[in-house]
Amino acid sequence: MSTLFFLLAVLSPIGYSVQGTMLSGFGRQLNVWTVLWWRHVSFFVTFLPFLWWASWGDWQGFLADPRALLAYSGSLFTAIVSQYCGYMGVRSIPVSLGVTLKRGLGALCMIGLGALLFDEFLRWPQWLMVGVILLGVGTLVLRKEDFAHLDDQFWVGVSYAVGSASLAALSFALIGEVVKRGHSPYLVAYIWECGMLLPLAVVLLGRWAMGQAPLAPTTTQQKLQIGGWASWTLLGTGAYIIAASLGPVSVLGAIANLSIVSSTLISWWLYGERLSLRSLIAMAIVVAGVIGLKFL
Repeated sequence: MSTLFFLLAVLSPIGYSVQGTMLSGFGRQLNVWTVLWWRHVSFFVTFLPFLWWASWGDWQGFLADPRALLAYSGSLFTAIVSQYCGYMGVRSIPVSLGVTLKRGLGALCMIGLGALLFDEFLRWPQWLMVGVILLGVGTLVLRKEDFAHLDDQFWVGVSYAVGSASLAALSFALIGEVVKRGHSPYLVAYIWECGMLLPLAVVLLGRWAMGQAPLAPTTTQQKLQIGGWASWTLLGTGAYIIAASLGPVSVLGAIANLSIVSSTLISWWLYGERLSLRSLIAMAIVVAGVIGLKFL
């Protein structure tokens, strides 16, 4: 494994955690659908470099594969609802707690989906790691962290985080099926992130039909800020795709858990969300369990 592989593997979770933590602040202030809309609008520009590696043949192959199109469509709707739940959750719980629950519970959901969809079953050492993850998650949710900028609906926030983790796992399983069918990961990354505007448009039309404002009023500066912080997703996704071609995915997936650490540090610095020692230990237990699943 090369130095470049490890560098990219570390940069990927940093990119994701910067955009996720920074946009959580907007999700706490604005209508969440508004944040999601401008986030994905910005991807039409920031993700353009991915199309450099996608040929016209890649487009034709994708459009001619009905099973890939079906999986792609399902992944769009599950992903956007997952993101909505994630932003709603951090109105009630710290960002780092939301990220940890998504990582830990997401890994457990992927186990269930792997058994259900791909006949992939765990060995007994991996079941031991499942127990470790459940221990860490249980400790986290039983330790309520109070901060003045959060509302007093801790368990609502946890419920949103659980929903976000479950739907994210399903979405990644579906989009992973598209890539497994031999389609260009660069093309898939672009049309996946930009394509989420389709289910968003359905939601916004529904809000308009019910007499609600589809989007909250936002200034040009706010739109640019949302797009600017969202652009860090390019680093997260780009570094991950390139690293996946240079080294083992199991190691890459384990290093991805650094997003928990970086999100904790950023939210501590930005929002003053300093966690208790007990919560930090519980987060470390979850990370250990997820890493164990990758290697056992």
